[in-house]
Amino acid sequence: TYDLEHYRDTVRGFCLDFETRAPGPLLVTTDEVAQALRDTGASAARHADAYESFRRDYCDLDDGGAAARVADRLLADPERA
Repeated sequence: TYDLEHYRDTVRGFCLDFETRAPGPLLVTTDEVAQALRDTGASAARHADAYESFRRDYCDLDDGGAAARVADRLLADPERA
């Protein structure tokens, strides 16, 4: 998020408080990104609550089963596809 201030203040802004609601770390430097990638488990653990809160509030319909439901529907009744 090296350009967060520019995007927020100049380009277009956000429709939510991105800095407090982001579901993961806001990394600025390449070194920060590299460090987070070295230990993704710890990063995921630190941000698990934020991720779950973001998913619940903004992605509640995303349950990971959409493709399976489409395939089931296509296979059950090919005339409706």
